[in-house]
Amino acid sequence: MPRRGARLCFPALLALLALLAAGATSCSGGASAPTAGPGRAASTAPRPRLVVLLVVDGLPSWSFVSKMKSARAGFARMMRDGVYYRAASYPYAATYTGPGHAALVTGTPPAVSGIVSNRWYDAVAGRAVDAVEDDGAPMLAVGPAAASTPSPPSKGASPKNLLVDSVGDSLIQATGGRAHVVALSVKRHAAVLLGGHRPTVVAWFDEGQSAFATSRYYAASTPAWLRQLAADHPAAPRIASYVWEHADPAWLAATTGLTDRAPGELGIFGHGPVFPHRPSAAERPGQAVQATPLSDQLLLEAALAALAGEHMGEDDVPDLLLVSFSAHDIIGHGWGQESWESLDEFARLDRIIGGLLDQLDNRVGRGRWALVFASDHGATHVIEQTVAAGGTARRVDPAAVGAAAQAAASRAIGPGEWIADTREQLLYLTAAAQALPAARRDRLLDAVVAAVRATPGVGVAVRTDAFAAVTDGATDGAAGCDRLSELDAVLCRSINHPRSGDVYYGPADGSVLMEKPWDTATHGSANAQDRRVPIIVIEPGAAPRAVDRPISSLQVAPTLARLLGIAAPPRALAPSL
Repeated sequence: MPRRGARLCFPALLALLALLAAGATSCSGGASAPTAGPGRAASTAPRPRLVVLLVVDGLPSWSFVSKMKSARAGFARMMRDGVYYRAASYPYAATYTGPGHAALVTGTPPAVSGIVSNRWYDAVAGRAVDAVEDDGAPMLAVGPAAASTPSPPSKGASPKNLLVDSVGDSLIQATGGRAHVVALSVKRHAAVLLGGHRPTVVAWFDEGQSAFATSRYYAASTPAWLRQLAADHPAAPRIASYVWEHADPAWLAATTGLTDRAPGELGIFGHGPVFPHRPSAAERPGQAVQATPLSDQLLLEAALAALAGEHMGEDDVPDLLLVSFSAHDIIGHGWGQESWESLDEFARLDRIIGGLLDQLDNRVGRGRWALVFASDHGATHVIEQTVAAGGTARRVDPAAVGAAAQAAASRAIGPGEWIADTREQLLYLTAAAQALPAARRDRLLDAVVAAVRATPGVGVAVRTDAFAAVTDGATDGAAGCDRLSELDAVLCRSINHPRSGDVYYGPADGSVLMEKPWDTATHGSANAQDRRVPIIVIEPGAAPRAVDRPISSLQVAPTLARLLGIAAPPRALAPSL
């Protein structure tokens, strides 16, 4: 819905994109005033016309600190211009993409948002369901079918499983629908959950079309600027010809202290463990490109097209742009945070983010936009490298956890099929187990918890019903969690009944739950490596500095609301920064 008197200016946009693709990184409101947070003086700077949430998927604090030594553009500018919170963490254990993105925009943990993982077992459907899947919201066509290797049919998506409102929803309500809220990512989990329930546009990279696309939940037809982006910048031919080659092998070797084929590296989506990487050589090029820096460039182009197409930041009604870069996380899964691939991508992403910040200056005006940067979760070190350094770590197979649980249950109450699913740290009993008399079911569950806890590499296993009295019926869904011990509180905030199943378990510190055969490293636990992330806030009138006091990622949503000059999302649990 364009603003009155505004018009698209795609020739200038196309010239800009050409410069950015060549590596250029620099170029020569109707809402109430933001409320000052605790200990914060009210700013006299002009109110932001545009607020941006910038997410880099899967960027733990330990990796960020290491890689920042190489930053020269976007990350360096954020550190130079913003308030860097060095002790930020997620206050829950379900450190996955879906829960993280939901937390950043709602200010709530999984116990409240209902997004307990990227997928969970649905007893009624008898299968695992995706957090954002929705057959009633099919994908919209962007243009003619892309000439690429056939991909699996694209699934529909919507935020129907998100149980609370987001900061974008609050903005739409506060401005009577005049504000624009746009959420973009390569991953659909990220885009859909960032967008909340009532955004202007949500789009993600649709492998089936080799283009950024949206679903029928958001619109009856594809927005014009998305169609024009696909027509003017078709991704399929670029994917077909793209080769990801390391920029400087000597620098990568010296900086990482590793070889290109470091212990534990597997590759992902058809890519091998060493450079070069060609998406066209994979069975599904549209998937393989998501594990390369080209996907970051494609997302940048979508973000710039959204700024122009939706006329964001052009008047005094504040707008909200939410952008999540996915490649860093996918690369971390396949090669690890310590790898050549991860560092090379980070350096390229640094330049891409620098270009985006420059364009915010050019389009909106320096001092008229604000930005919050965060990651949705952290990640572990590569197991082999931890072991080589003298640590203790291992990969835990969920199937082994399920087998141990099934054997323990059968020993406790007799033969039967008792375990339905064990994915993503959530163990579910079968309908037969659920139907047992209470005393027998208790014996089964206690035996299962003991067996799971004894599985090598597992660090914690608890019955989810242990937290039912704390969270069920509470007005905020997690009020009682704060009264528990630190670990129990972290687990408590992760559990939403009945989505979280019957037993919550997780790996020991340094170990990982290996969900995919390509998991060189991963995340998803209560451990510090998975929970600690960088957060940076850039706002007009705020003095740059580093802050060492501990903060919660749940403070991001209220901070976005403060910058927009509106009330925080109604279920947010923490104050703004």
